[in-house]
Amino acid sequence: MDGIMGGSSLLTALDTARFLVAISSLSYGALRDIKEREVGDQLWMASSISGLALNLYGAHLLGYSRLTTLAISFAFSLTLGLLLFHLGLFGGADVKALLMVSLTMPDGPSFIEPSLGYMQPLFVISVLSNSVLLSASLPILILASNVRRVLSGGGLFDGFEEEPSWRKLAALLCCLKVDIKDFRGPPFQYLAEWIEVAGSDCSRGRVFRRIRIPLMLRDEGDGDGEAVSSLRNRSIREVWVSPTIPFLVFLTLGFVSSVFLGDIPMWLISLILNC
Repeated sequence: MDGIMGGSSLLTALDTARFLVAISSLSYGALRDIKEREVGDQLWMASSISGLALNLYGAHLLGYSRLTTLAISFAFSLTLGLLLFHLGLFGGADVKALLMVSLTMPDGPSFIEPSLGYMQPLFVISVLSNSVLLSASLPILILASNVRRVLSGGGLFDGFEEEPSWRKLAALLCCLKVDIKDFRGPPFQYLAEWIEVAGSDCSRGRVFRRIRIPLMLRDEGDGDGEAVSSLRNRSIREVWVSPTIPFLVFLTLGFVSSVFLGDIPMWLISLILNC
C-alpha cells in the first residue's frame, strides 16, 4: 500500500512540475508574441530540455513504457508542425512551442480530471484542436471591430465599388479598417489593399482600390511602406490591413483548456451526435 501511495504521490509531483514548466513557458511566449511577434529559441530549448528530463526521470522510476507515448507525441508534433510551417500557417515559434508541449506533457496531468470528460490519445492533439477552435473566434472579433467603426461614423468600402461582394465579406472577417496613421506595418499588420490604375497614363487614369487578403504568414509585406505612401499621396486616410495572429496566445489558452476542460471539439461533436 505504501508503495502504491508513494508512486501516486511521485506521479502527482512530476505532473505538477511538467505542468508548471509548460504553462510558464507558453505564457511568457504568448506575451512576447503579443509585444514583438518574435520569441527567442532559448525559451523553447530550456523548457523542452526541462520537460524531457522530467519525463525521463519519471520513466526511470515508474516504467519505461511511458517513453513510447513521448516518442509518438514528439513524432506527431514534429511532422504536423513542419507541414503547417511549410504551408505558411505556422510560424517558427508556434512549431517550437508545439514540440515543447509534446516533450513536456505527452499525456495529460494525473492531478485533475478534465470536466468535459473527453481527451485525445495524445495530449498535444487536444491542445492543438482546442487552440484552433479558440482561434476561430478571431473573425468574430474582427467583424465586431469593423461594425463598431461603422456605428461610430466611419466608412468601410468607399472607393471599392468595383470589388466583388465576396472580397468585401472576406475583408470584414479577416481585415481591419484603420486610420492610415495607425498602420503598424509588418510583422504586426500587412496592408490589405492596393491601387489599380486603368489606362497607360498613371497620372490621369481612373483609380480603383482593390482588396488583397494575405493567406499565409510569409506573404510579403516589403512593399507596404511604398504602397502606404502612394495611398497618402492620393489623400486616402483609411486603409484595410490584415493583422497577424499571435497564435501562441491561442496555444496557451488551448493548453489550459485541455488540462481543465479536456478536448472541446470532441465534446461538441458528441453533443451533436447525441442530439
